Amino acid sequence: MTPMSKKELIKATKSRYLQASKKTKGLILDEFCASTGYDRKYAITILAASYDNNRVVNSGRRPRRGKYNTDILGTVKKI
Repeated sequence: MTPMSKKELIKATKSRYLQASKKTKGLILDEFCASTGYDRKYAITILAASYDNNRVVNSGRRPRRGKYNTDILGTVKKI
């Protein structure tokens, strides 16, 4: 299953999961885990109401930390 198809499945399943009763949620989780290959606990986290599926799109990724500080950078440039 491609990542895009997993996102589509999450989007389709999340609304149904949030409105379901506890017994039905178990069945939805079984079906979702079988089709995506995710562990059950991770699937519960993804389908929770507070989880933002578009976190990277909304906020972006953290920039990489600098390897050298300003004191060492002058010496590195000379070398």
